[in-house]
Amino acid sequence: MRLEKGFSLIEVMVSIVIAGVALLGLAGAQLKSLQFANNSFNYTLALVHGQNAIERMWTDLCYFQHVDQDLVTMSKANVARLHPADTRFTLGISPARYNDPALISNASDRRDVTFTVSWDDGRINNDNQNNLLNQITLVASYVYVPAPTPSSTCN
Repeated sequence: MRLEKGFSLIEVMVSIVIAGVALLGLAGAQLKSLQFANNSFNYTLALVHGQNAIERMWTDLCYFQHVDQDLVTMSKANVARLHPADTRFTLGISPARYNDPALISNASDRRDVTFTVSWDDGRINNDNQNNLLNQITLVASYVYVPAPTPSSTCN
């Protein structure tokens, strides 16, 4: 009786199939990782755009509080547009909204503005109604600037 050592063809084929399935799973995980890394990059850029909009609002704070109190007018190019211009992102500005009744009762005393920067990333499954994965929301609280005297202006 002859005893042969080694692998049969069936054993080799089964191991190749198992290795192939495992490698396909790893490739899928790597693809998902790259998608979320790209979304994280967009998130970081959106934060920079939002912070820039908040800083631009500071320069005209007196004007917004005493001359034109509509903080959400999108025609105010120095605040309402992204600088530098980036067509991948959209900036939204609105008065802050609160769910807490204590904060709502003091709404006239609050000078909070919500800045929302959103982007479209078709590779990330997103709740289209709320756009939660592809947006950031920053709430800025501004100090009260006293009204200018007749001899000075809000510049």
